[in-house]
Amino acid sequence: MMKKLFRILIFSLSIVLISFNMTVAQVDYKISGEVQYSGPNNIIICLYDQNTWPAWKKELPSANFLITTKADKSGKTKFSFNKIPKNDYVILVFIDSNDNGKLDCDTWGFVQELIDFYKPVKEHSNWNDQKFTLDKDLAGLVFQFR
Repeated sequence: MMKKLFRILIFSLSIVLISFNMTVAQVDYKISGEVQYSGPNNIIICLYDQNTWPAWKKELPSANFLITTKADKSGKTKFSFNKIPKNDYVILVFIDSNDNGKLDCDTWGFVQELIDFYKPVKEHSNWNDQKFTLDKDLAGLVFQFR
C-alpha cells in the first residue's frame, strides 16, 4: 500500500514539474517595424491569427493584436507587438482614410482603403497565402504607402 501511494505521489509530482517546465518554457516574441505614410489619417496595424482571420474585413483583432497610430512629420511611424506567442499570423496594415476605426469595404466586400500585407498579396488573399509562423523575433518590417 505504501509503495502504491509513493508511486502516485511521484507520478503527480512529475506531472506538476512537467507542467511548470512547459509554462516556463513558453516563449513570446516581438514583431516590429515601421510604416511610411505622408497623410494625416490613422494607420491601423492588425495581427490576425487563424481564429480571427476569417472576419478580417469586418472585425479588427483584439487590443493586444492591434495598433492605431499616425505618422510623424517625417512620414513614418514605428510599431511593435510585444509578448506574442508562437503561432501562425497574418499582418495587415491599412490607412483609415475616413478615421472611423474600421476597414471599409463596399457591398461586395471589396476593400475601399489602402492596405498592405506582410507577405505579397495575391489577387484573392487567403489565409494560406498570407500566413507566416512566428517562431522568433521579427524586426525591420517596412510598409510603404504613397
